[in-house]
Amino acid sequence: HNYPHTKENDLIGFVNVIVPDEKDRLWIGSDAGLFCYANNEIIKISETSSSPQGVNDILFENDGGVWLATENGPSRVKIDDLDLTGSKKLQLSDYVLDQWPFKQEVIDTRRVIQIRKATDGTVYIAQFLNLYRFSDNKLDLIHQIEDPRDKILSVFPISKTKVFYNSVETEIHQIDNGLHTNIKHKTLYQPGVTVNREGIWHLGTFGLYYFHPEKAVASQF
Repeated sequence: HNYPHTKENDLIGFVNVIVPDEKDRLWIGSDAGLFCYANNEIIKISETSSSPQGVNDILFENDGGVWLATENGPSRVKIDDLDLTGSKKLQLSDYVLDQWPFKQEVIDTRRVIQIRKATDGTVYIAQFLNLYRFSDNKLDLIHQIEDPRDKILSVFPISKTKVFYNSVETEIHQIDNGLHTNIKHKTLYQPGVTVNREGIWHLGTFGLYYFHPEKAVASQF
């Protein structure tokens, strides 16, 4: 089935992300806002307004919090505040992180494309060219990309001090205790390497890697 509109005839638009929750509902982020698919119906959760409503990423937390990477910045709401009947809609711009410094800037400066969380609770917030860390209620810019063609595509957080990201031109990068390293393909790909943990299937510019963050290598390519 194709769903161009919601039950209430709201346009869904271009879909950026779909994330299932523990109750088998599908949460949909599109350029038109936040939606939920449940009971064979799609309901718009966010309110339509003159400000950009796009949602680029969705991250559920164990405490009932929901992080949203939006066109206006990183937002956090509570799952209990989301009305699945469609009668009470949220203005997502009202939930942008207080520490986000770009609320009054142009859309290209406000936009967030991805939010990921490490096992120690550290949240990483990515724009196309900037990577931020949110920990202990403090937001820090930890890395900037100089080449506008080399945009961030994905983020793999390990801890407060260690994170990996993938970019368009130069692929996998590591930031460890503030030290940035671009892991080149000839170093990254080590077939048959022995690891203690399962890896992550990672789609890079050169191909598909089975990536092991604890060793910063890929055992399959």
